[in-house]
Amino acid sequence: MKFSRTIIKVLALGALGVTTAVTVPTVASASSYSAARSQSVKLIWRKSMGKHTYYTFSGARYSHHLGYRWNYMKRNPNTTWYTDMHEKVQVKSTGKYRIYYHVVSGNGKHGGWIWRGYLKSGHNPYSTTSENTAKAYIALKESGNSYTAVNGLYYGKYQLTKSYLGGDLSAANQEYVANMYVASRYGTWVKAKAFWVGHGYF
Repeated sequence: MKFSRTIIKVLALGALGVTTAVTVPTVASASSYSAARSQSVKLIWRKSMGKHTYYTFSGARYSHHLGYRWNYMKRNPNTTWYTDMHEKVQVKSTGKYRIYYHVVSGNGKHGGWIWRGYLKSGHNPYSTTSENTAKAYIALKESGNSYTAVNGLYYGKYQLTKSYLGGDLSAANQEYVANMYVASRYGTWVKAKAFWVGHGYF
């Protein structure tokens, strides 16, 4: 059963373009400032905009001129984001233009500017009660909700191998990789739970 479990996860992550040779970037624990990044763009305009709903697991949130990186979006894997402003900047080195949206989390605790290409329209599919319940069920069964649980080759809250995690064993990265795996393999955590109930793994 362990062998079958490994093969399934290799195939699923392969479909995502993830291999054991890929290193997932380490999640920053605090904001960071880059003068070079801030000076690399020129603001063309900044305007208010209507409230639109998005979610994402990619990219990062920045201050208004990109100087400060507040945090990576994968640190909030269950968050739905709402827009209130947008801006157009020109990348000085290429002359190309990019549109950034200012987004705020539903609870108002997080916000920042993010390139709109990272955003997916709609509510975060992992923020619903049924999805959270299914995800919590699997985490409890797999590891007892421990981010440091070890069982042979498997590590962490969702019992993925360290190679799947790209060497980044942080809680945020475990959540991110688990979400990507489930999205590719099953589509939803509810479906992943149904598979787990029938097979004892996912």
